[in-house]
Amino acid sequence: MPGYNMPDGCYESDIPGWYDEDITTMVYCDDCQIDFEAEVTYNRGSEHGDVTCPECNKEWFYEYDN
Repeated sequence: MPGYNMPDGCYESDIPGWYDEDITTMVYCDDCQIDFEAEVTYNRGSEHGDVTCPECNKEWFYEYDN
């Protein structure tokens, strides 16, 4: 059965970002040796997101433990 108010063969989960979720979490930067609070947008299917350190601007993937 297709999604509500969607074209034939399409589902709501086909929409980019459908499974994305925003969380606030504490992250530790190994380079700066600081803990900081970060807003992380992660995909519920893959459970990881992008994080940027506020001190050194280093970017990496954050693995979300739920």
